This record gives sequence, C-alpha cells and structure tokens, in this order.
Amino acid sequence: MKLTHEVKAIDHGLKAIKKKFDVLRARGSYVKAGVMGDANRNDGETLTNAQLASIHEFGLGNVPARPWIRPPFVAKREEYLTILRRAYERALKSDNLHELERVLGLLGAKMAADIKNYVTQGNSPLQPNTPETIARKRGSTRPLIDTGQMVNSVTFQVVKGK
Repeated sequence: MKLTHEVKAIDHGLKAIKKKFDVLRARGSYVKAGVMGDANRNDGETLTNAQLASIHEFGLGNVPARPWIRPPFVAKREEYLTILRRAYERALKSDNLHELERVLGLLGAKMAADIKNYVTQGNSPLQPNTPETIARKRGSTRPLIDTGQMVNSVTFQVVKGK
C-alpha cells in the first residue's frame, strides 16, 4: 500500500499584506530641496553655494536676512502635502513602491523650481540691494542674483526610507 499526501499552500492575502507593509515602510522616504553640497563657487570665492545661501536666508553681520527658500515652501506647503497624500494612497492601492519614489522626485523638482521662481520672477518681497551693491552689480537691482550660481545650484534629492 502506497500512501500519498498532497499539501496545498493557501496564501489568504499574506503576500498582498507584505507588499502594503513595504509601501508603509517607505514612508520614511522623503524629498529635500534647496542648495546642497559643499562645492565651491566658480567665481573664486571661498564660500560654497550652500554657505552663501544660508547667509542670505538668515542674514549675517551687515548682510540682511533675505529669506528665499522658506517662503515658497510655506506658501505652497498645503499643495505639497496634498501631492504626498495622493501619492501614498496610490502606492498603497497599487502596492507599487516605485510610484511613491517617482512622485517624490516630481515633487522635489517642483519644489526646486518654486524656489528658483521666487527669486528670478522679481515679485518676491526681498529687501532691496543697497546702492553700493547695485553699483558693484553694474546697475542690477535684483536681490540674490549676481552671477546666478547660487540660484542655479538649487536642486532636490529623494532620500529612500529603510
């Protein structure tokens, strides 16, 4: 007499639950935008673009604070949060972790563009340049734009959660 035995694996949705946990774990992922890194400027200055950006953002000595990174973020915070909420919802429904990372990248690009536009569009309420600065910049009255290196160094980075 020969005995046979058949084993049937029943998932009961465990694989789908594991995928959802992977997406939830990715909630530790985030995007940051601004002036990053420690690369020196190209004009022979010893300051990095990030250091110069910080000086302008918060002020230092006789350099007045000209916040240019925080204001666009504050003004568009709800818009950014709405984008993030929708991305998490879509990622959870589709079990697609890459969708979340893709949206974080798109959001970072939007945040960086919003920062650049705040400075370059000329409608920001930045403190005006002094007459000495205007003379040094050959008549340019636009704050925060001299060579354009600092503003052009605005970028973003997606940091993946564990």
